[in-house]
Amino acid sequence: MGVVLAFGRKRAFLRDGLWWSADPRLEEELNELTRRWVEQTGGPSLKSPDPEHDAAREIARRSHGRLILHAAAPGRRAHRIWFAQRQYKFAFR
Repeated sequence: MGVVLAFGRKRAFLRDGLWWSADPRLEEELNELTRRWVEQTGGPSLKSPDPEHDAAREIARRSHGRLILHAAAPGRRAHRIWFAQRQYKFAFR
């Protein structure tokens, strides 16, 4: 379902591999941080029972956020979403 993080008085919600927030700057920064993390490390483990939760915990650690709410995502759907994010992207012209 999703994960909610707090950054002071601001909140952000991770669902289906994307961050959402009422603060567009925070939303953009979290999505970029997550993209770079997945690119550098491969993201959450392929064996993770809840890859969205693992991703949110790591992003909270890296950005000094605090996890305030977690609802487990359906396993197969979450795995498909995070697997797709792991795929290399090539810039063909």
